[in-house]
Amino acid sequence: MLVGELKAEPVGKVRANLGEGAVWDWRRGRLLFVDIHAGQVFSFRPDSGRITDFRLGVHVGDVHPTESGRLLVAPRQGVGLWRDGSYRPIAEPLAEAAHLRVNDGNVDPRGRYFIGTMAYAETPGEAVLFRLDGADRLTAVLTGLTISNGIDWSPDGRTMYFVDSPTGAVEAIAYRLDDGSLGERRPFARVDPELGAPDGLTVDARGGVWVAVFGGGRVLRFTPDGRLDAVVTTPGAAKVTSCCFGGPNLDTLYITTAQFLVAGADLPVQPNAGRLFAARPGVVGKPARLFPDHGLRRRAPRS
Repeated sequence: MLVGELKAEPVGKVRANLGEGAVWDWRRGRLLFVDIHAGQVFSFRPDSGRITDFRLGVHVGDVHPTESGRLLVAPRQGVGLWRDGSYRPIAEPLAEAAHLRVNDGNVDPRGRYFIGTMAYAETPGEAVLFRLDGADRLTAVLTGLTISNGIDWSPDGRTMYFVDSPTGAVEAIAYRLDDGSLGERRPFARVDPELGAPDGLTVDARGGVWVAVFGGGRVLRFTPDGRLDAVVTTPGAAKVTSCCFGGPNLDTLYITTAQFLVAGADLPVQPNAGRLFAARPGVVGKPARLFPDHGLRRRAPRS
């Protein structure tokens, strides 16, 4: 039974500077997420409470499991594959644009990877949303953005939900599954600017859209028709960045947060800033689509 309001609890011992990119790797029973500023990728196993990690050496905006068992990672400059301590680039559109970095991504129901960008200075209009198809080819599908952020699809795959954070809104975009192209864009839901800004998001099995509110210390659930019907708070952590459903039954909502820009005077009221949170709100999520990385053109690994 879906609850109207629920408090999430901190789990694990990680305190990320800028946690992001939560995704449940159902095949291995682990939660994956990143600390963008530390260039760190975490793996959390709730059955044992064990957390492991590795560092890429550069800022990293997202992580996603693949069909082969490697990890799709998005370091500052683009997208690549990671396994056993080596990084193999796929496409790096920002290699010569040091003022930009990638930021948040997801895989659509047909296996295409979408990854957004942003300027470090959050310059309006400089961000892009890219689509990575099965080959090592990136296509710009949305331009003129500022902070490309949360992205997920409705259970039938025909609607893409997307956030450009400074707009304060979640968009619903008609989605063509056959070719991954976008159709009509319409407003879906708006976050009160007094609460904060919409950040990452996830869609549950009923079509509800869960939106992390950066600065608001909460995740909001909107029904498929855009009505607010549930709130999950993160006590002691205002900067909420991403969320996903995980656990063996996909009934646990995992939430990442940040301690980035939390000043010393704010620490007493944000003692959990940067922690990973979990709650069981009474609905289940959709299983993440694994990225089909077989057959990608091989390039020299970086270790």
